[in-house]
Parts: sequence; structure tokens; C-alpha cells
Amino acid sequence: MWAFLFLLSLIVPPTAASPGHRHVQLARRLGFEGEPGPSPPFAKTGNVAGSKDADFVGTVELSGNVVLKQYAGYLTSNATGGNYLYYQFFENQELLNNEKQAPVALWLNGGPSASSLLGLYMENGPLRISSDGSVSTWDITWARDAHMLYVDQPVGTGFSVTGSAAYPKSSREAALQFLPALLMFFDTQHFSTLGSNPFVLTGESYFGKYCAEIAWAIVQHNAGAQSGSPKINVKGVQVGDGWIEPLLQNPSHCKYAYGAAILNRREYGDCVKLAQVATSLIVAEDWLAAENASSAVTNYIELKGGNFDLDDIAFASDPMAPLYYGLDKYLNAKETKARLHALPSANWYFYNIDVYNALLADGQQSVAHLYAKLRSAGVKLWFYTGSFDNNVDHFGVEDFVLQTFNHSTTWWEAPKKVWKFQVPGQKEEQLAGYSTCIDNEQLCNIIVRKAGHEVPYFTPRSAADMFHRFVHDLPF
Repeated sequence: MWAFLFLLSLIVPPTAASPGHRHVQLARRLGFEGEPGPSPPFAKTGNVAGSKDADFVGTVELSGNVVLKQYAGYLTSNATGGNYLYYQFFENQELLNNEKQAPVALWLNGGPSASSLLGLYMENGPLRISSDGSVSTWDITWARDAHMLYVDQPVGTGFSVTGSAAYPKSSREAALQFLPALLMFFDTQHFSTLGSNPFVLTGESYFGKYCAEIAWAIVQHNAGAQSGSPKINVKGVQVGDGWIEPLLQNPSHCKYAYGAAILNRREYGDCVKLAQVATSLIVAEDWLAAENASSAVTNYIELKGGNFDLDDIAFASDPMAPLYYGLDKYLNAKETKARLHALPSANWYFYNIDVYNALLADGQQSVAHLYAKLRSAGVKLWFYTGSFDNNVDHFGVEDFVLQTFNHSTTWWEAPKKVWKFQVPGQKEEQLAGYSTCIDNEQLCNIIVRKAGHEVPYFTPRSAADMFHRFVHDLPF
């Protein structure tokens, strides 16, 4: 054991990134100067939240005569503390006119501290960034099936601001920060006409932790809301490559890496021993030490694998890297900030080191029990994982699902379905992946073939088809 503790000390830097926290390492690899973070805490100058009319940006036109109204601005988390969350929202006019109860879908990136504008401009939004900083429309967008809401959270993330350095120290605190802003989104000054529509939460990676806490906070809010008070019609949760249950997901990294021939048999054994150190520290609730021990597992795999891209093992380095530069250039341009109603003093970075550090002790704490509660409350749950992801791999996600939801109809009895869909202009259906579902597909575990950690980026058509099925209750 002492030999492995020594090995751990060599592998883990003092502020290492655990499986759900890749952005610090990524920024260093991309060569960003220093450690990006916000300007000093936002100097409070009064309420910066606007209204629906004030936040209107313009329209986005997609093929097929689909028109989206784009809104952007700030929602109040806590005005006294100067805490405001930045959002962008795309209201689908075709759905508004023809499908009155079309869902409102929230997308959050994880990190922790990753801006959700990454998802908007690089994954599933109606706009796509290029490496040179130019923006074009993106037809393979989830905004065809839902009104899409993207929010930078917690405070300090992306364009969101705090006047009191109120960085949350847990996912629970982040959820309680987020709920007032979400209620404001549905108030009479904003989008109250969509308040009764189904609301679904989607996202990836550390969103697995954010989501459980936010969704459960919504359920609790609805239960305590007095007659006539606004409620949020939460219907479903779709978690991509989610960091949820570290006790199961730390050792699964080793299993995946061995199965993918990244580790040989001896290295697999060493990796398992490192994961056992993380397990013992989690059981002891030594959260910061457990965070470093978790990082030792993934750092060891990367080292023995030749420093490949853990987010997608098919790549030696991150293929999304040029887009980070392009998005940084675009969003921090003075004219972009003005057009998208971002505060001039709010500098956009794809992650925030202060938010990241505040949540270090949160990373190894499980939220599996909250997903069990959400399912009991009738919330639809879909968990999907890219088959090429060694950051948050499918073994760990399936282990979590089996342990948490092995109830009336067991997963062992549920049939695995081969998931295919029709690509426009092609004769043969495309093989997208595999699904195992119970409870009339209200609870699903899905593998997306040939996808890395950011599934909508790597396999956009498969991701869009999956989302279409999710929001329309269509079977695989």
C-alpha cells in the first residue's frame, strides 16, 4: 500500500483534476496564459437582470423554415450579493405556433465551472463556432425539438457574475443558487407563457451532480409551493457521460482502459490499487484527499497510454481545442458582448478556477440517492455515455444504474435494443448505439457508438435523434 501512496504522490499535482474536472488540465495543455478566471468580483451597480423584451437579440433561421427567437441576458440569483446568472434562450416559433406544450430544455455543461456556452456553440445549439471565431447556423440542433435554454452557472462561470465571491462549495449550494434564477426565467417579465410546458434538464459530465441537486430542488419547491404560486413542470432528466457515483466510477476507469488495450494486465492491477486508495478515502469522507486519489487513477491511465485524449480515446489530443480558441475570441469581442447583453466587465472563459477550487471537496460525494428519489417522484431518467469516453466511461455509469435502480423490473431481465435511425439522403439506417430501458422507457441506459465525452459534438446526428426520442416519448 505504501508503494502506491508514493506512486499517487508522484502522479497527482496539488490541484489535480478528477474524472469530472478536466478543464484545468485542458487549459494548461491548450497554452492559455495563467489559470483563466473571472475579473475580480463584479462591482455591484444595481440590478442587471433585464426582461424578455430587453433581452431579445434577434432571430436564427434554420433549414426547413424553422425560425428561432434568440434572447440573452441575466437572471437574478441573489441581488443583495450581486449574483446574476447569464443565459441564452432560443424560442422555436414553429413549436410555439403548432405545439403549444413543446418542452423547454435546460442545457448545462459540467466542469465544475465549465461555461454552458460550450454546449451552445460547440455541441447542440443552433449556432456553431469556428476556429477563427466566426459563427454560423447549425442545423443538427436540439432546438428543433424544444425551446433551448443555456445558463452559465454557478455564479462566476462564463459570463455569470458575483459581487460577493459567492462561489458554492457543494452541488447542493449551486442548486439553491440556481433555483431563484430559474423561477425568474418563468416569471411574468420573462417567459411565463411557457411556465406550464414540460421542463427537462440535460447536460454532461459534472452535470450529473448538478442535475441531481437542481432537479430535486425543483421537486421540493413544487411540493412546498402554495396554491397559485409558480411551479416548474419538471418531466425528465437526460444525463450525458455523467459523474454521479465516484465509489463505482473511479475503479471503472481501470476496467475501461484495460478493455480498450490502453493498459496491460500488470498496469490494470496497479490501476485498481490506486482506485482502492480513492475508495478508502471516500469511505472515510476525506474529500480533498479522495479527490487527489481519484485523479491519480486517470493520470496513471493517461501516462501509461501515452498522454492520449481521455475524453475520446480515438484521439491523441483534444480535437475540440481549436474551437475553444475561436469561442474565446468571439465571446470576448466588445461588439459580441454588447449584442449578447453580457456585462462589459465580465470576461468569458470556458472554465473558472475560483469556482473549480470552491467545489474541490464536492467531487467525490455521491448523488445516486437523489436520482432514486427523482424516479420515485415520477421524473423520467435517461443516462447516456459515449463508447469512446474513458473520462466518464460506460462501465461506471451502468454500474451506478444497476446498483441504484435494480427494482421491480430488473435490468438483468430488460432487453438490450439496437438503436438505429434514418439519415436524410441515405438508404440504409445508421447504427447509433444500444439502449436498455425499463418502466416503459422512463428509465434508460444508453451507449452511443463512436462518441467521446461530449457526445453531441462527436456524433451530432445520433445525439439529436436520441434527444428527439427523449422529448417526444418515442421508443428506440
